[in-house]
Amino acid sequence: MDDRFGIAKKVFADYLFFKRKKSWFLMKKSDLIESGSSLKVYKVGLKAFHMVSTFIKPTGKFIQIFGYKATKARVAVDKQQLSTLFAGGAIQSDINIKKGYVILELKGNGILGLGFFNNGKIRSQIPRKEIGKNFV
Repeated sequence: MDDRFGIAKKVFADYLFFKRKKSWFLMKKSDLIESGSSLKVYKVGLKAFHMVSTFIKPTGKFIQIFGYKATKARVAVDKQQLSTLFAGGAIQSDINIKKGYVILELKGNGILGLGFFNNGKIRSQIPRKEIGKNFV
């Protein structure tokens, strides 16, 4: 998270990460965790990110919670650009980063979710069901 998004490791000092297959889950540290160590656990915590091809993709919920701490790969969009993204289009960006995921934020209104940057263009990675539920 530090390399791509500039979210410092110290932000996660009070959390534990658990890996399962191609995904990582985040859970707040607690003295009670050890008492549950003998249980068979299927999933724990918030799904934080997973591997998509060669990229680590944060989940929308993870980015909505921690994205405000990002100092890199963060793109502010206006309402017109947001409409273009939500309609399935791409917007131009001169952000100086490698191909991969970016954090989208609505100017003055906080973190929206993720986009994917490639060849100077950004496409929304916000699921359609989230768009209808949270942004319309």
